[in-house]
Amino acid sequence: KPDSGAFHPRDIGFQRQCSAGKRIMKIVITGYSGSGKSTLCRRLCKQYRVPALHMDTVQFLPGWEIRAETDKQNIVSSFLDSNPDGWVIDGNYSKFYYEL
Repeated sequence: KPDSGAFHPRDIGFQRQCSAGKRIMKIVITGYSGSGKSTLCRRLCKQYRVPALHMDTVQFLPGWEIRAETDKQNIVSSFLDSNPDGWVIDGNYSKFYYEL
């Protein structure tokens, strides 16, 4: 919260219900390298029981080799299509379906 500096997952404002009454939670976490994005992502996934996509795993192959653009787009698209009821994504790669 802005006044205390504390954060709690219940403070997130964009929750809605799907037709089956299940909570839908879609969260994107951005920030500088080493700022705690992945840690927060793991905590939110556990709290809301939704899958995570860490954009560093999309961007890089083993040995920090950069993955082909079409492969990256396919991975993100597949993740979003497979998880319509919620997810948490962390990273600074906004060009991958950011509007979705």
